[in-house]
Amino acid sequence: MDQKSINLTTTCNFSTTAANWPIGNSNLIMYDTVVKFAKTHPEAKIPTKNHSCDTGFDVYSVEEVTIKAGESAVVDVGLEFADITPGFWVKVEGRSGLGFKHSVTPHPGIIDQSYRGNAGIKIYNNGKVDYTVNVGDRIAQFVVYQ
Repeated sequence: MDQKSINLTTTCNFSTTAANWPIGNSNLIMYDTVVKFAKTHPEAKIPTKNHSCDTGFDVYSVEEVTIKAGESAVVDVGLEFADITPGFWVKVEGRSGLGFKHSVTPHPGIIDQSYRGNAGIKIYNNGKVDYTVNVGDRIAQFVVYQ
């Protein structure tokens, strides 16, 4: 397996006015951790952010799956967790557009620092019509916590 690392460094600038967080002299918050993935599918993409200050890293499907209304399916993302920096953990979170527009949500699982294995995402179709996940679709987010 091809092992890839993603440096989950998030740097965001914030205004330090009394109405904004963080409070104090610093206007820079930095989290630095590394999550390593083993690629299990040639179409797999390392999770990405659209903007540097986004909280979650988008997770991409490597297969087409139709999820019938009211049912669920595990969608392959072509990755396995190979390592998470000690002291950190990852949570699977939804993408607001999928929930609002299609009533599609991922199972909100927690990936402990010690977990090694498949990063597939269980998707629930809470809607009244079937929903098709296509190859390359962003189906969930990984959010890193300390």
